[in-house]
Amino acid sequence: MTILDYFPRKLTPRTVQEHALKELEKLWDSANIFVINLPVASGKSAIAMTIAHWQKKCSIITPSKLLVNQYKDEYNYVHVLRAKSDYYCSTFSCPVSKRPKSKEFGATCKKTLGCDGCQSYLKDLRKAHVMPYLLSNYHIYLAHRLYRDTLVVDEAHNMIGLLKSMAAKRFWQFQHKFPSSLKTREDIKQWVNSLPDSKFNYHYKQSGERSWVKQEHLEFLRNEINSYRPRYLITVGEENYKGEKQQCIIMTPLDISDAPPIMWPSQVKKIIFLSATISRKDIEQLGLAGKKVQYIQADSPIQVERRPVVIATNAQSMSWKLQDQNLSSLCKYIEEAAYHNEAKGLIHATYGLAKKMRKFNWSPRVKDRLIFHDKDDKTLKYNEFRDSQNAKILVASGMYEGIDLPYDAGRWQVLAKVPWPSLADPAIKFLCREDDEWYSWEAIKTVLQACGRICRTPEDHGVTYIFDSTFKRLYNENLELFPKWFQNSVKEGG
Repeated sequence: MTILDYFPRKLTPRTVQEHALKELEKLWDSANIFVINLPVASGKSAIAMTIAHWQKKCSIITPSKLLVNQYKDEYNYVHVLRAKSDYYCSTFSCPVSKRPKSKEFGATCKKTLGCDGCQSYLKDLRKAHVMPYLLSNYHIYLAHRLYRDTLVVDEAHNMIGLLKSMAAKRFWQFQHKFPSSLKTREDIKQWVNSLPDSKFNYHYKQSGERSWVKQEHLEFLRNEINSYRPRYLITVGEENYKGEKQQCIIMTPLDISDAPPIMWPSQVKKIIFLSATISRKDIEQLGLAGKKVQYIQADSPIQVERRPVVIATNAQSMSWKLQDQNLSSLCKYIEEAAYHNEAKGLIHATYGLAKKMRKFNWSPRVKDRLIFHDKDDKTLKYNEFRDSQNAKILVASGMYEGIDLPYDAGRWQVLAKVPWPSLADPAIKFLCREDDEWYSWEAIKTVLQACGRICRTPEDHGVTYIFDSTFKRLYNENLELFPKWFQNSVKEGG
């Protein structure tokens, strides 16, 4: 039997799926790692399920609960292990979850048997360790070590961010008592350099026990923030600590290539990465460049004339130094695009650029269509845009991926600024000097993700306009990092 004999029976393989699976079968014995570049509308879930059936002992992992649910809805026969909190209980005493589904659900937990939620969770957990193939998100897979001979990683470009987050060091405000007013790396530097030397030694509680505040980590923070060779992105933010949001300083490593292979230990024999935005640079970052790797390129199932990427004829630089100078040209270009496309549209802009765009003197015809948001009402405004029956235009910040605008939900979009990583951070600036290709690839990945927000199926159509002139340099100097399906869609004019 060939790999295509294991394709889900209720479906007919698309040309792109057939090509990717045949190439995988042909190359199977020549490598341990396979990178399959699959653009939007390729049907990655069907490919993942085919591989699972073909190999039998296989784990399929996705970055989010939403994607797990989408798989389960489409393939209800696949075994799924979810987080404990998804197995609801009616009481707060339940060891499975402290988030009750309803007061009427189940009975009071018993120490020996527990409620229906407990039993469902334990049953699924036992099955997860014996079923030939299963589905879970990244965190559940790792927490329960659901390793199989074969691992299929969907939306694999998210793996780097996950591993960096797991390797990050966190300094909690309630432990280290740093000022709540800290915002920037420079603020953190001033604070940590102002601390007395005694803060960098172990101290003991009155009982004589060593303090739970690890002061050697504080020393690490001071050394890193004063280093001329910085390797960590240092920010201030809020993260969950035992179920509650707490302020903390976060040190995120930029290079994880030497990190332990916790997602694919030695018992994982084959790894298949599926993504529209993954390349050899990601494999290098994951520390897998020394392995036997095969790359499989798949063409887009959407006809090229239905998904054009148009570089503006009068493109101008939207770098921070030139934004004020070129803002008027950008806004007028958006107005022209809005007049030409009397349908819903999306403008990708940074928060800083969007703030400037708010103040522009828009023509009445376009002004009434614009929807702006900030960090606090981002979801609210996005839902307002999605639910509107009118030809609204969402000025979107930080929505380069994770949103889905098929058909009339989004017919056109403008990439106002190429999302380069910020060189204001010394760590990124240093890494850029060390590996300028890494810096370019980080921008390319975000551009590719942004271009995939509209035109989601083979029957769909939508146009992407790029105004920032720095895209031409990014594109021409790094052509081999752009997948062929994207190169075919790029044209100038408009």
